[in-house]
Amino acid sequence: MVEGLLQVARLESGTQQMAREDVAPSRLVESAVTALDVQARDAGVRFDVAGAAELPSVRGDPDKLAQLFLNVLDNAVKHSPRGATVHVRGERDDGAVVVRVRDAGSGLPEGAQARLFQRFYRGENALRNGAGLGLAIAQAIAQAHGGSITAANVDGGGAEFAVRLPLAT
Repeated sequence: MVEGLLQVARLESGTQQMAREDVAPSRLVESAVTALDVQARDAGVRFDVAGAAELPSVRGDPDKLAQLFLNVLDNAVKHSPRGATVHVRGERDDGAVVVRVRDAGSGLPEGAQARLFQRFYRGENALRNGAGLGLAIAQAIAQAHGGSITAANVDGGGAEFAVRLPLAT
């Protein structure tokens, strides 16, 4: 937990050393799905990935970006009930890559959007435990790469997180 707090502080202050390489978003998504395979299977959740393979490269630190996607997908697994599917969709939008992660949970509680990316915030609707640092770290990584992460409820239930990263130039 302490390391997570330090990482967020370093990323937010700009003192975190980061590599700058061309990275394929499909590798990042595939790596996160693979890393979460056992956890997702134990939770009775599966992944459905589409569109990531066609995405152009982004420029950044491959380890930090991998952590960003791992945290967002882990969050989706934690908020999805047994038997659910987490949908991951990649798209290109106006000079950026957007990866959307949609869970099948109960959605964002009212008022949660204002606190969602704060350190230690844990929604009451999480189906599995966590320290409340994953989304704060994900947001700090996205911002350190000139990108962003947003979240919204979706029609039919669940929440969708959109990670937006600029294309490699």
